[in-house]
Amino acid sequence: MAINTAAAQDAEGKATHHPRIGTAIVSSPAPRGLWSWPITGMSIYANSSNSAAPSLCLLCTGRLHDYVCRLREDVWHSFIPRKEDVTEDYWEFLKWRCTQRFFSATLQNFATQSLLMAVGVGARKALAASAAINWMLKDGMNRLVRMGVATQFGDSFDSDLKRFRFTTSLLYTACVSCEFLTPRFPSHFLLLTAVSNVGRAVGLTTFVSTQPAFQAALCASGNMADLASKTQAQHMVMDTLALAVSASANYFLRHREDQRMLLPLVAFPICGLMDLFCIYNELKAVQLRSLNRERAEMVAEHW
Repeated sequence: MAINTAAAQDAEGKATHHPRIGTAIVSSPAPRGLWSWPITGMSIYANSSNSAAPSLCLLCTGRLHDYVCRLREDVWHSFIPRKEDVTEDYWEFLKWRCTQRFFSATLQNFATQSLLMAVGVGARKALAASAAINWMLKDGMNRLVRMGVATQFGDSFDSDLKRFRFTTSLLYTACVSCEFLTPRFPSHFLLLTAVSNVGRAVGLTTFVSTQPAFQAALCASGNMADLASKTQAQHMVMDTLALAVSASANYFLRHREDQRMLLPLVAFPICGLMDLFCIYNELKAVQLRSLNRERAEMVAEHW
């Protein structure tokens, strides 16, 4: 194996012998059959019988690096919009939005766990049938409340998007706390879940109704569909992470039944407060290009 480098030549321009590896280091131009590689000061001969393996190794390493870079860019653009397609405040919003989604999904996982503990998973048939009926009543009530909120208050959301969003988030978190109480009061399962579903319906309906307005404010090139699809992909990633955290916490406490029963109650204040904190900051990050009702009235009174 011979290596061509200008730094290794002697005073007369002749080849020098390396004391350790015994390779010839020369300063003459690279001969024919040389594999050139973009490494400063180095060329590798292909004429030698032992030079093909290192050359092929370097070539494969370069191609692998290029493939990994392209794959990373493709994955990044699958979840994150291009910089020129969104406004500058989108990136601050995205940071708080993904964090909020993680804590919200974790909260939902532990709330569902509380409900399952309240109805008794694996109980006898009579109790299982009663639990199924209560669960269907709970879901039916949720749909009725959501329909009522959407039809009665839909025309009021545009007047003050941020205030409606945050106020209903407070109501949502407060009502979801009832689900965490169901294991302690299983006989009041239907009443507690009814209260919880009222808050859930109001919060979810407000979120779904106001989200397009916020996305429109964050779009810089009219790519609302692309932004909405990437938002859904981001939500799926955070939901999966939240599920992994919830499942891991339950797995580590699988032999400690008392602590596992208390886990949802411990998680609720942490996830609930972080959820509200992130919602507040994500709403603060969005710069709406329109006046709400209160500010419009102030402008009208001034002029």
